Amino acid sequence: MPLNRDEGEYAYVGQLMLEGVAPFAEAWNMRLPGIYVVYAGMLAVFGQTAWGVHLGLIVASVVSVVLIFVLGRRLFDDHVAWMAAAGYAVLSVGESVLGFAAYTEHFVVPFAVGGILLVMRAVERESAGAAFAAGVLLAAALLVKQPGALFIAFAAAWIAWQTRRGYPRWRSLMLALGAGVLLPCALTAGALAWAGVFGRFWFWTVTYAWEYLRLRPVSSAPGVLVEAVGAIVPPAWPLFALAALGLAAPLWDGGAARRAPFLWLLAAASVLSTLAGFYFRPHYFILLLPAMALLAGVGAGAFVRWLLGRGPVAEVAALVAVLALGATLFQQSDFLFRMPAGALTREAYHANPYPEAVQVARFLRELTAPTERVAVIGSEPEIYFYARRRAATGYLYVYPLMEPQRYARQMQEEMIRQIEAAAPRYLVMVWVNYSWMAGERSDPRLVAWAEEYKVRHFERVGVADIVSADRTEYRWGPEAATYAPRSRYWLEVLRRRS
Repeated sequence: MPLNRDEGEYAYVGQLMLEGVAPFAEAWNMRLPGIYVVYAGMLAVFGQTAWGVHLGLIVASVVSVVLIFVLGRRLFDDHVAWMAAAGYAVLSVGESVLGFAAYTEHFVVPFAVGGILLVMRAVERESAGAAFAAGVLLAAALLVKQPGALFIAFAAAWIAWQTRRGYPRWRSLMLALGAGVLLPCALTAGALAWAGVFGRFWFWTVTYAWEYLRLRPVSSAPGVLVEAVGAIVPPAWPLFALAALGLAAPLWDGGAARRAPFLWLLAAASVLSTLAGFYFRPHYFILLLPAMALLAGVGAGAFVRWLLGRGPVAEVAALVAVLALGATLFQQSDFLFRMPAGALTREAYHANPYPEAVQVARFLRELTAPTERVAVIGSEPEIYFYARRRAATGYLYVYPLMEPQRYARQMQEEMIRQIEAAAPRYLVMVWVNYSWMAGERSDPRLVAWAEEYKVRHFERVGVADIVSADRTEYRWGPEAATYAPRSRYWLEVLRRRS
């Protein structure tokens, strides 16, 4: 599958890092730099291709599955462990959470679960060293994406709960955890300051991020949440049903009751991690899946114990788990096993121009020198990555520029200045509403400038016209100049007039 725009952003900045360019030096967004470090590592090991990115995702997912198995066994037994691991493996690739794409959440999970395991070890052995190591891993989860902070809060809450009757133990473990969290964060801040980009980093990840979080009113949250849950639960309802049983199981099941504080704290932290800005995007719920898979394993066992009382509880619980997993896989079998990559892309992403970005980037790469900069006016940073050409502007997305927030006009003016100063020979205009998300309150300055700039300086040399879900019309060279797009979703490649 082609990369989506989020993957394209991470891959492009990772590519820049491999060339010695610091995050936030030539490209910026509100992501913390941990995800760029992860992508740079994946590209270095697996190659600078979409396949390299997705191979890195597979590795991260396998690590997560193994760690969730270990967590299930530490808390309960092998039966719960297998159910939790298998449940996460199935849920995390589901269409409803866009699990096939290498979103940040996939890379938060192994750091978070690894940190949780070390916190358990720290409490059990009163080990400050384990608490410090847990802090380092949990800080890595935070640096990959901000909601990772909720798992730091979980770790602190678990230490406080387990050592509530012994202040010296509480103090030493909490200090060690805090030191472990602070070290990677301080090193990251120091590295960004040394690279001269800390101001830009702070603006995007704190100042602008706060504006972004305020865009959606709290009153809209219930409706958005209901819509999101309505899309996510049905394809995997058997596992969600078992997880609901697992959440309630400590109220009647002795085995589950022993772990009630852990289960409920982890579930609470996981739910809270999905709330950022009340946007409830599908992939946000990946952070909920480890806890959910663990609860599903607990729920299967508790349900069978309640049903049978005695007898082959483990065997029947395993059968229930297999049936739930099988039903979930069956409901998504077309998507997971039968649908071709092209159809899958359109099914998941609609008219977003991800397949077209590959062809546009190939065209640009053939026509430009490796040292040239190109500009994409839209939100398709994957084009830069595929073309292996640097951007003429640091604005990889125009979304922030279209938002009704106080910095939008300032951002638009800066993007315009950067493109005019770079004077790129090639420009890509993305005429796809998904790439702009402009609304009635959007500032029209950038669009008006782009139209004028295009007419004054450029001629069309390429078109990708998304005519239907299974057909895109491409025109290159002289044919592109006279082609009239037939759809509302199209891209044009423009060359500066000599």
